[in-house]
Amino acid sequence: MKKLINIVIGFLVLSMSMANVTLSFGEVSDGQIEVIADNPNDEIAGFQFVVAANGNFEVTGASGGSSYEAGMSVSTSSTGTVLGFSLTGASIPVGNGVLTVLDVSHSGSPSTVCLSGAVISDPSASNVDVEYGDCIEFPPPLPPATLSFGEGDLGTIEVLIDSETDIAG
Repeated sequence: MKKLINIVIGFLVLSMSMANVTLSFGEVSDGQIEVIADNPNDEIAGFQFVVAANGNFEVTGASGGSSYEAGMSVSTSSTGTVLGFSLTGASIPVGNGVLTVLDVSHSGSPSTVCLSGAVISDPSASNVDVEYGDCIEFPPPLPPATLSFGEGDLGTIEVLIDSETDIAG
């Protein structure tokens, strides 16, 4: 009996110390960043979080993802706050996937972008514990390009560029 009580207490302590939702960044493309929600235990009925960045970085909108599929309204502010809710009581089912896709604008040096200040509620309006994934650099660094010289003759030389990224011009 004592062993069973210790196991139950251990399980309760373990489950209380684990986050119910992890927010992280997914795919990053030109002008968009996916926000991923891993919610293995609780449905999400509403959320708010902050996208914090240094430099000239701004969240200009949000669309798509499981919040869109659930019929939620998602709003953003120039200060980086993202808010998602439903006036009909809809919620995002348990799972792991894209919560929303952020539209962003950026100029100048790369910015370090992080998620913080999250408040997530379940369908009974209870707070859900949140953890965060790693910060990212935006725009992401370009893959290296290799520059080499090919054949040449008097007055001309062949310049070769090998890059995973399209090069214009």
